[in-house]
Amino acid sequence: MAEKRHNIVLIMTDQHRRDCVGAYGSSIVRTPSLDRFADGAVVFDRYYTNTPLCAPARCSIATGRYAHAHGVLLNSSLRPDRKFARLHKDEVLLTDLLARAGYDMGRVGIDHIHADPPLWQRDGFAKYASRPEYREYLAANGLEDADLSAYKRAVTEVVMGRAAETGYSSPDAGCHPCPPEHFFDTWVAREAVGFLEQTKDDAPFALLCYFWLPHPPVVVPEPYFSMYDPADLQPPPHFMAPLEGKPQMHMRHLSGQLGAYPTREAWLKTTAVYYGMVTMADECIGMVLDALARKGVQDETLMVFVPDHGEMLGCHSLYQKMVCYEDSIHLPCLMRAPDMAAGRRGQLASHVDLLPTILDYAGIDSPGNLQGMSLRPVLQDAAAVTRDAVFSEYNGNKDLNYFQRAVITERYKYIENEGDISELYDLEEDPYEMRNLAVGEPSDIEQDLQRRLREWQRETGDMIAFR
Repeated sequence: MAEKRHNIVLIMTDQHRRDCVGAYGSSIVRTPSLDRFADGAVVFDRYYTNTPLCAPARCSIATGRYAHAHGVLLNSSLRPDRKFARLHKDEVLLTDLLARAGYDMGRVGIDHIHADPPLWQRDGFAKYASRPEYREYLAANGLEDADLSAYKRAVTEVVMGRAAETGYSSPDAGCHPCPPEHFFDTWVAREAVGFLEQTKDDAPFALLCYFWLPHPPVVVPEPYFSMYDPADLQPPPHFMAPLEGKPQMHMRHLSGQLGAYPTREAWLKTTAVYYGMVTMADECIGMVLDALARKGVQDETLMVFVPDHGEMLGCHSLYQKMVCYEDSIHLPCLMRAPDMAAGRRGQLASHVDLLPTILDYAGIDSPGNLQGMSLRPVLQDAAAVTRDAVFSEYNGNKDLNYFQRAVITERYKYIENEGDISELYDLEEDPYEMRNLAVGEPSDIEQDLQRRLREWQRETGDMIAFR
């Protein structure tokens, strides 16, 4: 238990690529607010999502547990009982623990915590603002939520054993009609600032700020829509690369179906607009950081920035997330804490570690079922010894299908894909995952990583048993 109850600020973006932050080497995308945050912070170089899908990933942050343990395996379920898309009844959430500890708590932005009862019906929030409140704001200002259905495209998914056609956000880019000052993320930033301005000095506060950008559809207002010229972009080597040596299951799922049709010209335009979305998100983050600076509480506050997952954006000819490649699961993560030693960290970390870390700084005893570890020792000491592997899983989008499990070590990544080939990548020699080493007889490295994966599955109660 920590000796002091620090304030907590968690800022999240959605579907944010690691290479779209200046602190991670981006020379094109402008992120001055995050760069300011990174200057004097701890910058994690090996941070991963535990599931490359919104709701399961965010529920892992909220519970400190893997998706197959907390129960939210899907974003939403087409099953009548919503099975596999709701948290188990006995899951204890970050917000529950902060409320019990007497934190002045504000939660603003998107709501991907699928719980019964829902968060907005629970006690403990001084402010709770999400999509319904935003629609009320729009109506009060004579505006309507824009109809973006034109940016959806039909895909075929397997639901309850049968092929089902569903609509999903396409890679097609467009200009959003909403003025930027009324855009959802700008509103979220103002709500966060309003919460910070009303907090008192007699109790610690917790701000959980969940931005939507740069999540698809790839539609953003001017000036961000035209901010980046596609001709100036420098795509990575695996941009539009064929799925050679990779599982063909991706083409049966929406990431492959949506990623297959854009031309190079279309992909570059989409990438440019996505970059504009990142810069708009960064400006919104800057509004929150400025409010924190005015409040003068940085020395009493744990501050965390992290997305839920990444975005393929045409790499390996894939779109969205839902795969275990680096673009989808390897994330930017920045932290500031009063007792930290600023600098870069190479230790492996993942979403299940955030709840233990927050509880450590909040002085709250951890529940006994957490599957992560506090990163406070890593924040304090760049040489701290932690773990030698992290894990990621994918279970499907609208129903259980396309199962994937991945183990990532300091150098290697091993992925198992149910009913398809396995994958092994040397991330040191092949950071873009262009050459699958899991061919022919399994190497000693592959067998060792498979053994590690099986141990993790057994220890955490995974419901999938790969053969």
